[in-house]
Amino acid sequence: MSVERIKQFTNISFEPAWNMKDHLPPSNWPVEDNVDIKDLQVRYRPNTPLVLKGITLSISGGEKEPVLFEGTVRSNIDPIEQYIDEEIRKSLERCQLKEVVAAKPEKLDSLVADNGENWSVGAETVALSRRVILK
Repeated sequence: MSVERIKQFTNISFEPAWNMKDHLPPSNWPVEDNVDIKDLQVRYRPNTPLVLKGITLSISGGEKEPVLFEGTVRSNIDPIEQYIDEEIRKSLERCQLKEVVAAKPEKLDSLVADNGENWSVGAETVALSRRVILK
């Protein structure tokens, strides 16, 4: 049984890196083109059940996705906890949001309601989106 288990583990394919520097889009992407996704289906590995089924969306050129999840400012910016506070603050500063978050009593640990309903829709929401902050 041990030999069979070792054989199984030697044949597991590796997942790609979280960030592949030579595969990142330009910082101003998308500018003019639209992104249309139709019936997206995703699974974690081959031969496993779908985890996303039939996702369809359109993103206009120059538009970003302001998606906030219930939790904290910190968990929305850094969901896998790989950045120190100073790096998060620098990202907020680049997005001109350092003062907005610093003015909150709990700072990076300020609560975010589901869908970010307790934050204004606009620059704050867009900048707190993971895609904007971590680039």
